[in-house]
Amino acid sequence: MADNDQLVKQIGNLIDTKLTEKLEPINKRLDEQGQVITQVKTGVEVLAAGQREIRETMATKADVLNVGTKIDKMKKRIEGLEDHTAMPHPDKN
Repeated sequence: MADNDQLVKQIGNLIDTKLTEKLEPINKRLDEQGQVITQVKTGVEVLAAGQREIRETMATKADVLNVGTKIDKMKKRIEGLEDHTAMPHPDKN
């Protein structure tokens, strides 16, 4: 009985050793793929952050243009009132 148990253990160890040898390249490849996935994930996160920044900047530029348009309209209204009331223009000679 003891011989059978030892024989089974030896066969099990042999199978484990061979299986480990065969799985080693697969495990190595999986590790490499995991690293590549991490790099891609990092790149996507950086890209998303850049796009958010661009959107925020563009919204700010649009707001500035909108304010500039409002200022131009106000200037025209004030100049029109000055012309209509015959007031001198303070910024003209």
